[in-house]
Amino acid sequence: MLQVAELPGNAYLNVFFLFLIEPASLALAAAAAERAGRRATLAGALLQGGAAVVLCGLTRGRAQLALAVASRVGVAGGLGLAQVLP
Repeated sequence: MLQVAELPGNAYLNVFFLFLIEPASLALAAAAAERAGRRATLAGALLQGGAAVVLCGLTRGRAQLALAVASRVGVAGGLGLAQVLP
């Protein structure tokens, strides 16, 4: 799960933060889908999540944790929208 043990800080606290991000990212994706359409929002969310994952591998420290959270937001929002696309 995103190699949480490798992230800086407490592993349990990092998992908790990633858990809290899930409902917020789904709500953000739903609001963005209302304004920009589901397909554009899905593409943007998955691209944002993928770019954050790549950059997460290149950084260390707090920036790595922030990019891990950003990747979780993109991927969770994108997969949540993928479930409702026809």
